[in-house]
Amino acid sequence: MEGSKGLVAVLRTLEAELGGRRYIDGESLGYVDMALVPLMMLWFLTYERFDGFCVAEECPTLAVWRERDDSRGGRKR
Repeated sequence: MEGSKGLVAVLRTLEAELGGRRYIDGESLGYVDMALVPLMMLWFLTYERFDGFCVAEECPTLAVWRERDDSRGGRKR
């Protein structure tokens, strides 16, 4: 549980950095987004599955950011 508190703090910091923008660097997809989204997917899925909390509830802006990236396609899974 302590690990999830630390993760939520990190995610909230990233969410604050994202602010009202569509992507980290503004309104268009950039390298930072392309690098972070796959990493965040691993964190999201792991903590949701094993720690029992919902990232979308804790950090809704990041959940939308992740879904936006997922919806554009083009990434092999």
